[in-house]
Amino acid sequence: MSKKKIILLISTLSVVVVAIILAIAIPMYINRLDTSNLDAIAEKVGNDKGVKKNFNQVWMSKTDKSNDRVYDLSLAAKPSFTSLSDKEKLLTVGEVMEVAQKNSNFNKINCGKDKVCSISRIYILPAKNDKAVSYEVAYDLLNKPEENTLLIRDRVDDNPESTGFQRREVTYSENDDEQSEDEEYQEKKIAIGMTKQEVIQLKDWGRPKSIHKTTTASGINEQWVYGISRYLYFDNGVLTTIQE
Repeated sequence: MSKKKIILLISTLSVVVVAIILAIAIPMYINRLDTSNLDAIAEKVGNDKGVKKNFNQVWMSKTDKSNDRVYDLSLAAKPSFTSLSDKEKLLTVGEVMEVAQKNSNFNKINCGKDKVCSISRIYILPAKNDKAVSYEVAYDLLNKPEENTLLIRDRVDDNPESTGFQRREVTYSENDDEQSEDEEYQEKKIAIGMTKQEVIQLKDWGRPKSIHKTTTASGINEQWVYGISRYLYFDNGVLTTIQE
């Protein structure tokens, strides 16, 4: 075979090989998973001023390795997040979700040709001094912060070395604040100047066994009887005397 024919054969084979490679590579490139829109959402969440107060890193991670179209919006918590109450943590994670909701196109996120990805949950990795292993909230398009449920995984016996954990859920109720305030008020000590309603709410007093009323020109006087030598006296609804 002449030298020219050998060169021609090599050139032909090279063209064929390149064509085969392109035939394989181009469809693969076109059909690849493109996470740039997911990364853009994570960046916008991470740049939010409110989010920055309690979190220092935000990224997207696959919820399930077998499904490359479902993701967690993951955040690394600062120590300030650890110091919050459970209810405050619930609302804080809910506020993170609100930022994501505004940027996630109704949770139909373009991630390649004919590919749609979605966010499954907000997943929080706690700071080192946190007793919890993780925090998470299921992603919802419409939920307000107080409408979510925060799932907390705590280490068993609060032991940092423990490999076991226990789950608990935190929900928000408007009555929680009222109940907390009521319990705090019940622990208050009785004091001159309190109203009858305020006295009734006190844990150590509450409602009397009996009430004796006296009406005079200056108004109504009441004696509240709680037991032997235990009385309260009200003038026109205001506590004036405590007898114990």
